[in-house]
Amino acid sequence: MGTRDDGKPDRRHVRGADEAEVMRKVRKLENERDSRLKRKPGRVPKFGDWLDHWVENIEVRTARFNTLPDIAVPSAST
Repeated sequence: MGTRDDGKPDRRHVRGADEAEVMRKVRKLENERDSRLKRKPGRVPKFGDWLDHWVENIEVRTARFNTLPDIAVPSAST
């Protein structure tokens, strides 16, 4: 895929049910590279990590005043 921002090689790994599926995914990555539309390397965050990010950064700006304490602060009785 080329090199990352830090100069290290950008290697992508794909998996599939069979060889044909893997080849499709590899061709897709190669096409992205050739058209310079490649995605950033990395994994999708786990649900819990994303939920923490959402509560701390996104919901804070959009929630009504009384909603956030119920989401962000677990009750002391549990």
